[in-house]
Amino acid sequence: IADCGTAITVDLLDAGGNHRGGFISPGLTLMKQALAQGTGALPFNETHYAVAPADFTEAAIYAGTLSSAAGLIEHVLKAQAETVPLILTGGDAGLIAQQLALPLVIDTDLVLQGLAIVLGGSL
Repeated sequence: IADCGTAITVDLLDAGGNHRGGFISPGLTLMKQALAQGTGALPFNETHYAVAPADFTEAAIYAGTLSSAAGLIEHVLKAQAETVPLILTGGDAGLIAQQLALPLVIDTDLVLQGLAIVLGGSL
């Protein structure tokens, strides 16, 4: 399960639903903010550009951050001994899914559904 929000968390579950570890990385917006704040010179914006080699800074940042997020997920899945299903959730799930050449399911309400189960209700 990859939750693509403020942070990107990739969690591995076994067939019984037990957590087997995971990864945490900054989300897309946080990556862009870190570049802007950490350098003091790079711009921050929320504009969407093509994910391709860019000839101006804003587009290069967009392509780099989105490629980094997709690369994390691909890396985690590739390192598994067997093929595992991929579920994307969170606000940036759709953007990141467009960069993945993998079979996947997008469920943007997965966390809320899980909370409803824990609390004994439903959405």
